[in-house]
Amino acid sequence: MGSPDLGNWAETPWVAIFDPQETTTAQRGIYIVFLLRHDGDGLWVSLNQGTTGILLKYGAQYRDVLGSQAAFYSSLLTGKDVSGFHSGQIELGATNRLGRGYEVGAILSRQYSRAGLPTADGDIRTQTTRLIDLYADLLAAKDAVQGAAEPAQSTEEIPIGTQRRRL
Repeated sequence: MGSPDLGNWAETPWVAIFDPQETTTAQRGIYIVFLLRHDGDGLWVSLNQGTTGILLKYGAQYRDVLGSQAAFYSSLLTGKDVSGFHSGQIELGATNRLGRGYEVGAILSRQYSRAGLPTADGDIRTQTTRLIDLYADLLAAKDAVQGAAEPAQSTEEIPIGTQRRRL
């Protein structure tokens, strides 16, 4: 899925990969997203979070919440091979709320400069495949944590006992 930002061109163009049991929209949940830098000088492949839902729920504190959740989600991948991926905030050169949310909401990412952008059959394909596996691992870990805790009343939560399929 991609977006020209509902009527206006997005400051940060993107294309996403969703697990439909996690989310079907870029506004909430966790997903893989290809984010183009504001100045067009590079691309981030990122395991990231929906910004709009958090922004609407938490207002001015949305970036703090996204950053905290990113750190927590990253911790759920302890013991997994995340070599070659950056954990934490990314730099998109964003100036609007959504772009700044994508920056702090990053869980794992890999940056490609425009000059060093590999071919589709090269590194970007390999790393995206790895990120898809890490995405599935993260969602399974998230489900396990939710299953151990009291069930949440959020519509974003997946019912306990739901099995995720591998992408």
